[in-house]
Amino acid sequence: MSRYIEIVLEKRKVRCVAQLLDDEAPTTCEAVWQSLPQTGGVWHAKYASNEVYILVEPLKTEPGPENRTIAPTAGDVM
Repeated sequence: MSRYIEIVLEKRKVRCVAQLLDDEAPTTCEAVWQSLPQTGGVWHAKYASNEVYILVEPLKTEPGPENRTIAPTAGDVM
């Protein structure tokens, strides 16, 4: 069964829903799921590309490498 997270930019009144890829990265997805909810300011990485990021507390345990990439495509949440 798929799990989804909602990402909200309150000031911009923007919402999206992202599906967790549990089949491709189960440990990472569980670590993200357990760290929710997250809140805070976001920043646009305008020099890196079309990227928005948030600073969060480190995870209690490192999930390790799963489904790695250095080139996200449009719509990826990393």
